[in-house]
Amino acid sequence: MTSKLPSERPPSCGPTTPAAGSETAIAFRALERGDLERLHTWLNEPEVARWYASSAPPSRAAVRRKYEPRLAGRSPTQPYVVLVDGRA
Repeated sequence: MTSKLPSERPPSCGPTTPAAGSETAIAFRALERGDLERLHTWLNEPEVARWYASSAPPSRAAVRRKYEPRLAGRSPTQPYVVLVDGRA
């Protein structure tokens, strides 16, 4: 069985309607190259690294190696960023 990579990334998912009594809107957008530095910083936070990293937290180069093929459409994995009230 052969798997095809999508020719285009799906569009971002628009904001959700906040739950009753809540003012928070959640949305998703496709990860962009400009997000890689923030992703590196986040992956190196102690509470994230504790669950994400199998050994040492990833270097900037390791984050680029992992995510750039996904950004270029050379991987079936499509990374997204969660937006809370419009902010990543």
